[in-house]
Amino acid sequence: MNMTLMAVALIVASTIADVGIAGSAEDSDWVFVAQWVPSRDEPAPTLYFDTKRIETDGDVRRGYSMMDYNKPATSSGSERMLSQVIYFEVDCTKQTMATLETAQYADHMGHGTLIYDHTVSKSDLKLTHYSPKAEAARLAQRICTQPLT
Repeated sequence: MNMTLMAVALIVASTIADVGIAGSAEDSDWVFVAQWVPSRDEPAPTLYFDTKRIETDGDVRRGYSMMDYNKPATSSGSERMLSQVIYFEVDCTKQTMATLETAQYADHMGHGTLIYDHTVSKSDLKLTHYSPKAEAARLAQRICTQPLT
């Protein structure tokens, strides 16, 4: 392989590795999980999860969820956003969840300009127990019972 071709291959590989969950909406199969009821002027998200990209490690499953807002919400970077994709993990036995990465977008369904992207470091990882009646429990139940392909 000549040096120019090798340099291009390295650039492409590093670009793909740096994307993280940004752009994950393109190759997904989003399935409805829950709809929040809006209160006053607050944005109300619809929650989806991706049935195509689920990873398993014993009782732990990792996957992607998306919150698509009915009207603009404020991103973690204080900008206007209409959706966010979250890479998360669930311990199906211990009933805990943790956010691993989040990407926030200017448009609906994970499209448009990426306005915020954050990967949680291991030292900052926060495991939370979810209530069986919460929307988080609906999401956890869906990913824990989703047949793996």
